[in-house]
Amino acid sequence: MRNWYFPKNPKALDFTKFDEIMRPQYLAFAEEIGRYTTASFVLPSPNAKFEEMLAYGTLTFIDTGKAKVWVTCFHFIEEFANILKTNPEAVLCIGMGPNHKSLLLSDVHVLDYEERIDLAVVHVPFTEI
Repeated sequence: MRNWYFPKNPKALDFTKFDEIMRPQYLAFAEEIGRYTTASFVLPSPNAKFEEMLAYGTLTFIDTGKAKVWVTCFHFIEEFANILKTNPEAVLCIGMGPNHKSLLLSDVHVLDYEERIDLAVVHVPFTEI
C-alpha cells in the first residue's frame, strides 16, 4: 500500500505517473465491480426513450447463497412506487452489463428497507444471472 499525501498547492500534483500506474488497476477494478453493480432508471412506459427518464439510481447485486437480491437506495424504490400510483405503465429499467441491454420491470418486491439509512433490499425476479 502506498502512502498518499496532498500538497498545499494542488497544482503541484503530477498525475502522469499516477495515470501510468493506476489506470490499468482502475480499469480492472471497474470491470470487476461492473459485474455486480448497474444503473437503473424509471421510464414512463416500456416504449419510452431514455431522455424521458423520470428517476434514476444504482443497484448492487448480492448472492448470499440462499437468496439473490438487489440493494439500492430506499428513496429510489419509494419514488418508483409513487410514480406507479399515477402512472401504472411506468417501468423500472435495470442495465445488465457491457452490452447495455436492460431488464424492464413493472413491479418490484421489496424484501426489506430502512428509510433512516436510505437502504432497500429488492427480490431478484429470476433465478439465473
